[in-house]
Amino acid sequence: MTKQGRGRVRPATMADLAELVQLEAAGFPEDRYSRRQYRYYLQRPVNFSLFVYERERIVAGSAIMGWRRNSRVGHLYSIVTAPEHREAGLGTLLLAACEEEAAAKGKERIVLEVRRKNAAAVAFYERRGYAVTKTVADYYAGDDALHMEKRLLKA
Repeated sequence: MTKQGRGRVRPATMADLAELVQLEAAGFPEDRYSRRQYRYYLQRPVNFSLFVYERERIVAGSAIMGWRRNSRVGHLYSIVTAPEHREAGLGTLLLAACEEEAAAKGKERIVLEVRRKNAAAVAFYERRGYAVTKTVADYYAGDDALHMEKRLLKA
């Protein structure tokens, strides 16, 4: 998997569960995934791929991708980095791992939703080739989302 410095992106395992939940809580004060949801995702590798960025045995970032059978679209559910590791390029590495996995699975596009008022996240995705395709009203409790997508290059 992808490396940066002494860290690396690797597939998440059930052994990462506690750190994934802790990271999610630090990154998303509301609308976050629960321990139960993470366990569900980890137990279904055909439907979900979870990645972590690990450095010195500390999980500093994670990403969740969802897959549907007979679909050419991968769905990015979440990317989160620990607050103390933001702006270090971990999100870029995690997103690259998701895109590589999607391409390996024969997906043509990746879609995601991001809180409309999260300008930093919207800009992050736009810089990496994602475009807003529509606004989804009240996607989050009381907040709209932007639906974004990126077409993947065929090998």
